[in-house]
Amino acid sequence: MGYKQLGSLFDHDESGGAFPGKNPLLPEAIFAKLIRMAEVPSAPHRKYELKPAVFERLNVPPSDPARPTTPDVFTLQRDLREREIAAGLDALAPPRRAQYSRRKRDFWLMLLLIDGPLGTATWFARNDPIALVLAGSGLVLTTIGLIWVMWFVMSDY
Repeated sequence: MGYKQLGSLFDHDESGGAFPGKNPLLPEAIFAKLIRMAEVPSAPHRKYELKPAVFERLNVPPSDPARPTTPDVFTLQRDLREREIAAGLDALAPPRRAQYSRRKRDFWLMLLLIDGPLGTATWFARNDPIALVLAGSGLVLTTIGLIWVMWFVMSDY
């Protein structure tokens, strides 16, 4: 792309308004750099390709015709089950009796000890709006806090 071709890209009128000395938006240095860039031939593009993959087989199974190369899953399971029976590992453990959860016991005990007095206070304060709101909100907050601590914060015990 020569000087004339590049100049025609910027030339919008016959007076040559886009040429370096006449257009204040296109300084002479930038225009000269564009011309130099247009005259430099670009290097031919290289083609990059992957070479074909060659794999070396390391674990080649022995070629024994009596033994199949692919394992039979049912045969393997049967062999494992026979070994389990011979070792005495197939007997079921005796059933355990149901274990009562100490966490549930502690939760209900604390719920009764905390919410009992607050519920009673809420009941007796039903005629006084401020006392009703205070006792009711205390009841709700302590119940939600107890649920949060017992079931979400504490670990099993």
